[in-house]
Amino acid sequence: MDKAYLEANFTPPGVASVIWNDQIWGLPETMEGIALVYNKDLIAEDDLPDPDDFADLMAKAAAFRQANPGLYYLCNQGLGNADAYHVAPIYFGHGMPGYVDDAGTVYLNTEEGLAAANWISEFSAYAPAETSHEICQAMLTEGQAGMWWTGPWAITSIEGAGIDYGIAPMGKPFVGIKTWMLTKNGLDRGNAEAAVEVMKWWTSTDTMLARVLQTKEIPANAAALADPEVQAMYTVGGFGASLERGIPMANTPFMDALWGPVGDATTAIWTGAQTPDDAMETAAMAAEESIADMQ
Repeated sequence: MDKAYLEANFTPPGVASVIWNDQIWGLPETMEGIALVYNKDLIAEDDLPDPDDFADLMAKAAAFRQANPGLYYLCNQGLGNADAYHVAPIYFGHGMPGYVDDAGTVYLNTEEGLAAANWISEFSAYAPAETSHEICQAMLTEGQAGMWWTGPWAITSIEGAGIDYGIAPMGKPFVGIKTWMLTKNGLDRGNAEAAVEVMKWWTSTDTMLARVLQTKEIPANAAALADPEVQAMYTVGGFGASLERGIPMANTPFMDALWGPVGDATTAIWTGAQTPDDAMETAAMAAEESIADMQ
């Protein structure tokens, strides 16, 4: 298998997830991540933002707040709570290629990172000051917020509340990828070729189609995701459209140095404790010091 095989069979995040230091480490199976889940009673399709335009998201949030005093357009638990995962679509959607790369290069204090940080600072005027999973869930289900930036794990509670909901993409989310990998034992025992054939079969279009139609998981196999039967499954098609745009969860160990600094910087920006420039500079320095220790 080479990169051409991966690109012919899997979504872009799926392909990127299994390549580290220019080597292929496995085959992607399924994807998971977040999208905008909105209450159709409060948000019409015309009220949805352009998924590539954060200025449009800002303008729509401001207009919604003005037209609906006391209500919010959007709740994201990473805004108001130290959470680098849920704010990733904002940073990556502004052009940041990831928080860190395989070489240990940190992208926080960059033009793209600062643009995202400034957007977050301005957006704080139109969103709830304090958030968490529970707060955002309550705000959506109780009609206090029009949208919740969340994942498939939240759908049960939304359906349980009787919300007529829609799913829309925005920015570039962090995408978790479940992956098949070959153990060293498989190679040492002479079973590598057979194991790889099993991996290829399990991640093939036909196999993933049969599975996804039962489990409602989001396949990393591109043809399976695009299949009309799969697209007709609302949550799979809706979240799939968001995740195809995303960036895979970093497979480099350097990512361990970013979770805390990104969450802390975002919170400092959100609360006004630091300016966007100072917060991103501080976060970048903290991450780079940790990475230097790891190296």
